[in-house]
Amino acid sequence: CGARSGYFKMEGRFLHMNQGELYIYSPDGGIDGLDTIKIEAGRFSYEKPCSKPSTLIIIFPNYSTQPIFAESGEAIEIKADASHLKEMEVEGTKDNELMTKFRKQIANASPPEELKYALAFINEHPESNVSAYLLNRYLIQTESPNYKQAAKLLPLLIKEQPNNTKLIHLQRQLSEIGTLSIGNKMPTFSTKDVNGKTINNSTFKGKNILIINTWATWS
Repeated sequence: CGARSGYFKMEGRFLHMNQGELYIYSPDGGIDGLDTIKIEAGRFSYEKPCSKPSTLIIIFPNYSTQPIFAESGEAIEIKADASHLKEMEVEGTKDNELMTKFRKQIANASPPEELKYALAFINEHPESNVSAYLLNRYLIQTESPNYKQAAKLLPLLIKEQPNNTKLIHLQRQLSEIGTLSIGNKMPTFSTKDVNGKTINNSTFKGKNILIINTWATWS
């Protein structure tokens, strides 16, 4: 059955995973912190409040991750073999079905082929939240980011998703990153350390060596 109004629901079953726990978080605020999904007899059910589209990331016991695209009032079904998670099937909404198709496309692809397929998907489906995820996954949050290519693709996505504030914020970030290079002056910033104390550029004035370590709140 579908989800209640104002909620997003997902149910599923896993072969070769009788019991266990999966972790789930959202990089765009869909969930506060880290949540847990319990699997019993290979099945699970999970429901959360949802007022707007968001991306959920499931972390599996082998530390691999898979995205789920949540929408208010929608429900999805997940079917997967725990030993072949790249072939996981998600049915119920257009974005999740598009991601399933892409997931199967790259199941046996090399990293360069994956990037090629991701770029093709973004150009073919700029209106989809999946494209925003793939752009971030393959061009930004990667060992070899390509900020210039990401910056070129963002206007296409923003044109088709004008109300997606996350994309607009990302575009602003990339415009700032694009002006940075080794040897340049540190950009203006302000944040809080682990003790809640505000730190900014002036905090480190006069220091010759500085290492700033950041991590996600769910880590």
